[in-house]
Amino acid sequence: MRPRRLYGMDLIANILAIFQKGDGHVEVLTASVRKLDHLLYAIKLGSDIVTAPFGILKEWAKNGIPMPGNEYVYDSGKLQSIPYRQIDLTKKWNRYDIHHDLTVRGMERFSEDWNSLIK
Repeated sequence: MRPRRLYGMDLIANILAIFQKGDGHVEVLTASVRKLDHLLYAIKLGSDIVTAPFGILKEWAKNGIPMPGNEYVYDSGKLQSIPYRQIDLTKKWNRYDIHHDLTVRGMERFSEDWNSLIK
């Protein structure tokens, strides 16, 4: 049986929820979004920085650079949700398990995009 794909934008929402309770020294990067809906939802969630391939930015501009309001709903389709869980942020950073397959793949795609841009 094939495992269900996880809803990656939940990961961004969860990270933002964790750090909203902090002192503001952290900025959240939503990296290398692959769809216009991801870009719009990252903006709605309040991501501090969003990176996107030129094609996504071009599509956003073609649509009039809409800014998502409270009425914007992101459709995750049949993707499995990543439930939020409170994390104690008082430990040293290297005591946390920060590995996540979506993050690793996102960083790989970001690097691919960056490398193709600077060639």
